[in-house]
Amino acid sequence: MREILKAAGTALIASVVLFALTRLMGKRQISQLGVFDYINGITIGSIAAELAVSGFKEFEVPLTAMIVFGLVPILTSYLTDKSIWIRKIITGKPAILFDGGKFLMENFKHARIDINEFLCRVRSAGYFDLSDIQTALLEPNGEISFLPAADKRPLTPQDMNLKPPQDTLKVELIIDGKILYKNLGEIGKDEQWLMQELKKLNAASVIMIALATCDRNDNVCVFLKDRI
Repeated sequence: MREILKAAGTALIASVVLFALTRLMGKRQISQLGVFDYINGITIGSIAAELAVSGFKEFEVPLTAMIVFGLVPILTSYLTDKSIWIRKIITGKPAILFDGGKFLMENFKHARIDINEFLCRVRSAGYFDLSDIQTALLEPNGEISFLPAADKRPLTPQDMNLKPPQDTLKVELIIDGKILYKNLGEIGKDEQWLMQELKKLNAASVIMIALATCDRNDNVCVFLKDRI
């Protein structure tokens, strides 16, 4: 029983430190892992798991190692911000894979990507004809960006000399049947105003509303919960 409690306590400490390091390293560590971030993420996770189950007599040693691995990306982030040369070494630079109807096979070789994988990524991006693409660029994070051919790109309001009003972020007023009074106050509204707007929309009771939002023009949009 004592060993179980010790393992649980160690795992809890490792989880807290791991969470703190992840927050400290920034959201990019979660959403856009580069090669360096990926290696550090695996290493930190491995140390945390080992720390929880291996029964270290001195858990400060692996804990220190985990913290050091967490601080390294912060240091490299600072260095890449200060030096373009270091940035190119650590994060890499974009490489053109396809341009003007031609495959740049030398860049395919360096990136270790074959044409089949490239075509799969092309289709995943919504292109089923290479003639629709002017340029395909391999980004440092491993994603491939596509520049559509001029005559294949989507029509924009600018092409039609139109000037639509700029969209803005909408404010959440109700989430999962709960009124967000703080958000109401931030837009200068109260519960009475909200209820009037819901009545205009013939909306169900608040508890049946999954999400209600409001734009800068005070237009309320309601999404209901599934009754099933």
